Amino acid sequence: MYEVKQFRFYLTYFDVRRYIFGIEEKYGENSACVRAFNKTDFMARLDNPVKYAVDADALLLDIRSFWAKSGFEKEVEEYDKVFAEERKERGKELPHIPMHERWKMDEEMWKKMEKNKKAP
Repeated sequence: MYEVKQFRFYLTYFDVRRYIFGIEEKYGENSACVRAFNKTDFMARLDNPVKYAVDADALLLDIRSFWAKSGFEKEVEEYDKVFAEERKERGKELPHIPMHERWKMDEEMWKKMEKNKKAP
């Protein structure tokens, strides 16, 4: 039995969509796994993450778990390998630079530019 676990790299909502569409591309939009998915509220949760208070990691884990528990373990296991391989260079943390850090970087850049200016 395939044990569905969270991926070891950061995920975005775009990644969740990519996973869903990847399954659809691989197995066909009329496949049993896609038809089962289409009967759920997962797309509504993906389209309204604030309303449903769900982050991308948890949502994709729920989707993959749903498929595995619904008898599509093989499909999930196969596509997990493809999905993880495409993202193998990612770390666990989203490379986000907070705004205050960006301001510091901008200030340092401006100071460097001012310093390098030549007086007329």
